[in-house]
Amino acid sequence: MTMPFSCRCGAVRGTLDPSDGVHLRCFCQSCRGAARLAGAADPGADGVALFQTTPDRLTFAAGRDLIEPLRFSPRSFVRRWRTRCCGDVLFSSGDSPRWPVAGPVDRVLADPEALGPEQARAFLPPRRAGGLRRHEGAGYLIAQFARRTAAARFRRAWRNDPLMEADGRYPKARPATPEEVSAAFPEGPPLPPYDAPPR
Repeated sequence: MTMPFSCRCGAVRGTLDPSDGVHLRCFCQSCRGAARLAGAADPGADGVALFQTTPDRLTFAAGRDLIEPLRFSPRSFVRRWRTRCCGDVLFSSGDSPRWPVAGPVDRVLADPEALGPEQARAFLPPRRAGGLRRHEGAGYLIAQFARRTAAARFRRAWRNDPLMEADGRYPKARPATPEEVSAAFPEGPPLPPYDAPPR
């Protein structure tokens, strides 16, 4: 079974093989900012649902040349893949194809309900002021990430990464422009995404 995905205007489209991955919801500021940058409704306290899998499970039917990676912070290892056609943000990925991970967000998938219930929640707000962000299902999420990554490396499936260029690397991620940062974080630039306090 494959599941279609597309950007908002339809110029970028393809399919996801959802046979191996984790359906989760992320509450970090970076995921929220990516949704706002894409022109989607601000998820606010609801977080952003996505499917964490490996990039070789993505196939492009059209518009592969219309996506590019960007970073919100030079210290972040997360790339957000944004379209040049309509400005949608389709996926997140790691910094190198040799650590294969991709996270298409639910809103670009044709039938996210078919992914089943969410199995983990990441970067939940702290229970008390000044506390640390917390996770639910983190052990499962980490174990599945490690298993998929090891399998993809062993099978050399990372070489089938459609986000990768001919030299075996990802395109250089450009820094988000001041205008993009303002659109993503209208309340002001966050601290590095993974240790930012809730706003």
